[in-house]
Parts: sequence; structure tokens; C-alpha cells
Amino acid sequence: IVILNKAKKSPLATFCHPHFSLPHPHFLPPDKGFTLIELMIVVAIIGILAAVAIPGFMRYIKQSKTTEATTNLNAIIKGAQSYFEAEHCFDAACLSPQSKIYPGCGAEGTAYVPCTGSNPIPSVAKTASNVGTKISPTDATVTTNIAQAPWTILRYSVSQPFYYQYNYASTGEVAKTATTDGSSNGFAATACASLNEAKDSAFQVVGAGGTTGIINDVTTNEGTCPDASTVVAAATLIPKG
Repeated sequence: IVILNKAKKSPLATFCHPHFSLPHPHFLPPDKGFTLIELMIVVAIIGILAAVAIPGFMRYIKQSKTTEATTNLNAIIKGAQSYFEAEHCFDAACLSPQSKIYPGCGAEGTAYVPCTGSNPIPSVAKTASNVGTKISPTDATVTTNIAQAPWTILRYSVSQPFYYQYNYASTGEVAKTATTDGSSNGFAATACASLNEAKDSAFQVVGAGGTTGIINDVTTNEGTCPDASTVVAAATLIPKG
């Protein structure tokens, strides 16, 4: 009970009636919170969202990495096409320049030498032992091989760290001689790496020689990275131009 001062409108005294005492703490309303069921529902919703979002995110990350392979293989294709259209000497006197042939690994002015796929970059395979790792373009496993054929002939270079190992092989005969037309000449280029798991991500492109030259689209495969002999074999199993 509060008695007010009418002039100052302030309380003069306060009296507690025995029948109107403050409630006992045990009878106060409980603090507001979440029930166990509400928490379980929230956890279930988060789990569902994670199950949907995480696989999509991982596919996006992997796709961003595989873009490197297609970009670099297209650079190799461009180098092979430029070489195919130009004339080259396969004898010291250069009496019979040849064109319509894909790069081999011999020096200019010497007999055509097929590439055997034995000079990949980097020289260390990007497989299950180094999943998802990049290699620097200044690493010795890169700089040693890229300064040799076929990469110098293809005018191929790398300037940024990369995931994949790249390989090139060619096969067949010199184009257009008295007895050959170059139709058995071809090449294969591959890119291979283990990205997020111990499963190889492989890309491959093959081309055939002849009068027109045919280069198939870049194909992709998950399984096992092809070795050098497989790359060479792929260069022979192609349609002829």
C-alpha cells in the first residue's frame, strides 16, 4: 500500500499488507528458452541443408580445378595445329619441306622422330600420393622437361602453379613423301591429377594427320591416369584426316 503526498505527488510511506506479500521465488514464471524438441528440429534442418549444399560446393571446387586441364590442353592443341599448318625440314639440306604433320620430338633438319610420351610435365605424376596439390612452374620437375621437345616445339609454357600432369605423344610417318601421305601421323595429349580424393581425373585429346587433320574434342574420364604407352596407343587409334 502506497500513501502519496498530494502536493508533491511523491510517496510518503509504503506498507505491505500481509495478504499481499511478494510471490515466493519457486512460483515465479520460468525463463524463456528452447525445448529439446525445438533444438532437435533445428539440428535436423541444418543436417538437411548441409547434405544438399556440401556436395554441390565440392563439385564447384572440382570444376574450378578441372578448368585448368581443358585450358592447357587447348593451348597444346593450338601449338599442334600451328605446327601442322607450317612447313618443316626433315633433312639437313631442307630440299623437301613438309607440312600437314603433327609435332614429333626430333630436331629441325633431322628425320621425323615420334614422341613416346616419356617427357611429361611435371616429371612426377600427380596421383594419389599427392592429392590436390599444386606444383610451381619453377619446380625442377617442370623446368627441366619443359625446356625440351615436344614442349618447345609446341611452344607450350606455364606461368602459374598447376594441379595436372601433362603428356604428349605422336606416332606415324612424315607427311607426303613419294610413298607416304602422312595419314598415319597423329598425336595424343593428356592431363591427369588426383584432386580431392584418391581417384584420378583424366582428360585426353587426340588428333590425326593427313591432308586436313582431325582433332577430336577434349574428353574426360575418372579412373586411372594413362601411362606413356597408353598415350602412344591413343595416338594410333584415331580417325584419319
